[in-house]
Amino acid sequence: MKKTNDKVNIINKFVEEILNVTKQIFNNLFVFNTKELIKFIVELLIIIAFIYILKIPFDLIKDIGNSAFDFLFTPVDKIIIILWSLIIEVAYLIFAVVVFIYLFNKSYEKEKKSKIKKEEYEEVFTDLYRGFIIIVSLPLVLTLILLVTLFLVSLYLLSQGLPYYSFIIVSISLIGLNLLGIYKIYQYLNRKRIKKNYIKRVSTIFIVTLVLGIALLIFEISGTRFYHNSIPNIDYEIKNQTLETNINETIKITCRNCYDNYDIIYDNSLNNKIVIEVVYYDEFVQPLFRTSQKEIIISGEKLNLFNESIQATLINDLKKKELHDYTLLHKQRLSIWISEGNFNNLKVSID
Repeated sequence: MKKTNDKVNIINKFVEEILNVTKQIFNNLFVFNTKELIKFIVELLIIIAFIYILKIPFDLIKDIGNSAFDFLFTPVDKIIIILWSLIIEVAYLIFAVVVFIYLFNKSYEKEKKSKIKKEEYEEVFTDLYRGFIIIVSLPLVLTLILLVTLFLVSLYLLSQGLPYYSFIIVSISLIGLNLLGIYKIYQYLNRKRIKKNYIKRVSTIFIVTLVLGIALLIFEISGTRFYHNSIPNIDYEIKNQTLETNINETIKITCRNCYDNYDIIYDNSLNNKIVIEVVYYDEFVQPLFRTSQKEIIISGEKLNLFNESIQATLINDLKKKELHDYTLLHKQRLSIWISEGNFNNLKVSID
């Protein structure tokens, strides 16, 4: 309880110190003469530049996390990326404020006696550092969940007559290494002594097992044919949606979740009209047209990301040692009819 009260007191001191530092900065702007004011502004800019440089590791951690979370399905990936970015930005903001107060008080300690003791600064920086370590460990926790999912999928494939033992070995090895990383972070945060020899031996076992698993994986998938840009053989109804509109000036068509390749058909009978068509699998994607005077946006909402039909098709393909591009089922094929005279007024963007 006493430790909690001490933390609260330190936080209150920092809040009060923020107000005092802000007040002193404004006072100095009006009290200093020209020479002192220039010196004061230069010093502030140096402190701000230094703090801005310290943002680099935060940005690096944020980008690594965003890249890791991007493999999740929509919209979970976008929600987690937003939350992750927010956490990193808030952590940096708190860190930047504490560093600014510390450096400012250090520069003007003769003019202003800080109410925050050196030990309290050290305690705050230690807590921030620990918090940063915990934040960095979040991708490890997410990775652990994904690896456990991979392990369960491997067991499911085994039950379906697909003995991909390499997936089981690789997933177990990576789960072990992941747990060791989380364990080391836990030990560090609790200032417990880590038995380095024990960690080293266990890590070596998992690394060797991982290498053997990867070698076995290469052997097991050898001979598998990969059909890139090829839709799997699933019997679903193909539908289309068409939009016809006038084109009097430059118009941009943005098609999201579409094939990279699109068709442009010249039809001079259209005069100043343009016809836009998307062809899609109704079971897997739902198109939506949004129009304005200068832009037409076609978005596609993904449906049934991994339903029973895709699962059954994937298993059958694996048994035949072949794989298709299953993501193409969730894409739209774009076709545009336009007169030759209006072709130069058309811009197409595929997201």
